Amino acid sequence: MSFDAYHQWLGIPSHEQPPNYYRLLGIQLFESDPTFIENAAKRQYVHVQSFLMGAMTNLAKKILNEVSTAQICLLDPEKKAEYDQSLGSLTVSRQSPSPPPVAPMTLDAPPMLLSIEISAPPSIRIRNASFRVRY
Repeated sequence: MSFDAYHQWLGIPSHEQPPNYYRLLGIQLFESDPTFIENAAKRQYVHVQSFLMGAMTNLAKKILNEVSTAQICLLDPEKKAEYDQSLGSLTVSRQSPSPPPVAPMTLDAPPMLLSIEISAPPSIRIRNASFRVRY
């Protein structure tokens, strides 16, 4: 049985290997926020760096290079667009269909008036307070 660093270190199961750049960084497919991408790459890089000392040094270096390559590609708009296009046909069949948009709920009813009597200590009495509830 061989050691699976992608699975053990990054939580990427064998059926998702080799991972695409997004999966390697642990982010949603086609993420577009550069700050989010950069933070994800840093997080993965620091995590994998913790495995540099020991028997798996070469494997850790290989994955660190892959994380760096993913970061460079996804932070360059031209390279990212090209990469996303290459993934497009591969991922269409894997993605579940998105649910239909939900129409915002609106109520045409007038606001309700409530009369509430609140029990309070004898020194404080509130009677017949009216509250307006808006929807």
